[in-house]
Amino acid sequence: MEQVQVPIYPVPERTKFSDFMELSGKVWEAFTKDTGINTPVFIFEPYEAPRHPAPPPRASEAPEEIIVVSMGQGPREAIFEALKRIETREPKLQQQRPLNITLKPNTPLKSIYRQMAEVPATVFSLTLGEDSDAGAIFFIRTGFTVNQLRHEMNQPVK
Repeated sequence: MEQVQVPIYPVPERTKFSDFMELSGKVWEAFTKDTGINTPVFIFEPYEAPRHPAPPPRASEAPEEIIVVSMGQGPREAIFEALKRIETREPKLQQQRPLNITLKPNTPLKSIYRQMAEVPATVFSLTLGEDSDAGAIFFIRTGFTVNQLRHEMNQPVK
């Protein structure tokens, strides 16, 4: 099996959640069409977009926030397992209150990360649908967790 580099795409942090869902689907379709590779995982890096038109920045070497979109049960479970392994190494954050993220179609991505920081939480995930083969979206916050997940994703599949 050939190992594929997981694509990383910039996304403005003011993007609404509903627009992000549409964007991620279009990115997946375009990537599959252009490369012929049906990759099951994409990474999006939110960035602070300027108020005037400008080209998006390149993916940073050490992002503090990423969004991982997995397509299907296999990739979703692999990411959950990687996050469980990371949790054992992760510095413990003082939990101030239960994780309760308000998420509506017009919620900007920036607001999701702000809500995570207030708890504080390093990972927030949503399963995409009721189907057992549904994918998931993982909102990941803090440089340590992002770095460790990238390391885990580059490990060979066992």
